[in-house]
Amino acid sequence: MNDEDYFYDVKPYIQIKPSSKGELGRIWYGWKNFGQGGVNEKGLVIDGAVTPEQKIPNGYSSPKGNITDEILAKCQTVDEAVQYLEEKKSGIKKCSYHIG
Repeated sequence: MNDEDYFYDVKPYIQIKPSSKGELGRIWYGWKNFGQGGVNEKGLVIDGAVTPEQKIPNGYSSPKGNITDEILAKCQTVDEAVQYLEEKKSGIKKCSYHIG
């Protein structure tokens, strides 16, 4: 698990979700239903890294809900994950997604 205790006062945990109808099996780690990173049964990996604050492009907004869990549940490839983020018009100010 990432070492988040230096920056945030959180209680991180690992969430294991088996596959179900329409959703891939996945493991993610995070806190308060916020997935910091994880991997799914197809091998798609996602993580985030703090960056200097930047402007979110017009038409985009901060994700609602647990975007990490959504991507791991629905996407099998990097291209699918990028397309999912584009469809959601998801952007973040102080972080970058790393998807592989």
